[in-house]
Amino acid sequence: RVSDFEGCVDLSWKRVEDARMYQVYVTEGDPATGTWEMVAVSSRTRTRVTDLTPGKFYSFRVTALGRIGEGPASDVVSGRAA
Repeated sequence: RVSDFEGCVDLSWKRVEDARMYQVYVTEGDPATGTWEMVAVSSRTRTRVTDLTPGKFYSFRVTALGRIGEGPASDVVSGRAA
């Protein structure tokens, strides 16, 4: 969802069983061909992504980290930075 703070997007996702941490990735281009950059690591199921260009669209995905390593990426969601 759009954050109350300029240049930010607030993300939340469903908990993954046995996940210890979550990694959040962002891309500015086409999600199918764009370059994904990790922008946050969180032990919670929500985070605020900052330092985005206000009004610009971004795509996001999340992976869960557990004992075995990083799981598959979530579905991609897109949103506009506040």
